[in-house]
Amino acid sequence: MIEPAGPEFVSIRMPFERMNVSSLFTNSWYGHGVKTVVRSVTAEVLTDARSVESEWAELAERIGGRFSARPTYALRELGDSRGSTRIVVARRGGSLVGVIPLAVRRLGAFDLARLAGSGRGIPQQFLCEDEHVAEALWETVARRGWVFYASSLAERDPGFGVLERDPGFVTNSTTVETAPCISVPRGVTAKDLRSRRTRKRLRQYRNSLAAAGAPLSYETISGIDHFDRRWSDMARVAEASTSLHRRLNYLAAPDGSFAHDFLRDETAAGRAVVVGLVVDGRWCAHEIALRSGNRLEAWLGHYDPGFSRWQPGHQLSEWFVDNHDLLDVTELDQGIGVNAIKSAWSNSSTNLNRVVAVPSRYRAPGLVTDAVIAWEGSTAIRRLRRLGGTLLA
Repeated sequence: MIEPAGPEFVSIRMPFERMNVSSLFTNSWYGHGVKTVVRSVTAEVLTDARSVESEWAELAERIGGRFSARPTYALRELGDSRGSTRIVVARRGGSLVGVIPLAVRRLGAFDLARLAGSGRGIPQQFLCEDEHVAEALWETVARRGWVFYASSLAERDPGFGVLERDPGFVTNSTTVETAPCISVPRGVTAKDLRSRRTRKRLRQYRNSLAAAGAPLSYETISGIDHFDRRWSDMARVAEASTSLHRRLNYLAAPDGSFAHDFLRDETAAGRAVVVGLVVDGRWCAHEIALRSGNRLEAWLGHYDPGFSRWQPGHQLSEWFVDNHDLLDVTELDQGIGVNAIKSAWSNSSTNLNRVVAVPSRYRAPGLVTDAVIAWEGSTAIRRLRRLGGTLLA
């Protein structure tokens, strides 16, 4: 439902977008004057997103929004937090053109509004068709008096610069992570990115397995039934991989049900791309990625430590590069963080910023910013948030 407008008025009309309609009927050399119509942007806050969920999904699909900005991810993630879900939406001409999904909770003397995906180790984004839409969305957040926080907002995505310039906020933005990317225009293959020696070595590993009677093959998950059959194998490999490297296992409790249900939904929608390395019939490694427009976003990758000598990470990277045309993508986003495998294959990157935006009407925005950074950076708070998702937003 829509929250009633009270002292914090939430419906904003922004008459910025101008569309030339006469050009549809006349050419400029006929001497006719240019006619324009003003299409306003309105923004409001929703507490129940069911009324806009399908439109939200269509908007994300239309503008190629990152998976963290889609309702399949954002609503499920926000539902796991103690913070009250608030969805800031913008419309133009009746069409949904912007969405910021937030979890809002009281933190001392102010309300903290965390962007969906904060603290989850993924690139974040909010959806907006253009800068005018972003202005309307941020105006609504500022009028509410909410302090905005995002742990890893993608710097080059639409709307980021609008927030930094918005006079309604005092914004602190710091690059905290990098997401390496592989730019792969149509026709590009691994031979365009890696040396003949590297590709020969990977081929030799595959040949040696075949000679030993344990051939390596690539298996791409296709459909819900296939996903269900392989889920236990994916969970097994994830457990072995994360235990070795002491990393968080997002396919096990307390996150396992979240990951399972989200990936199942994305598989049903045809957006999940899960590729496994199968050796002698045994699932030994996988890469889990999500399609976002012409971008494929890597989310989770795991391998069985017993298979490490055959370089599963490089084998999978080569497969994705060689098959990107088939997947109809031109950018392979390798996910948050840098390692040797990503560095070897990437040829571009995206900066991810920790952002704290305090409404400018606050008397001491610097102190508020420091308090938010301390709260979000606390090891104890992060542990409680992960182990007891319902305890803390």
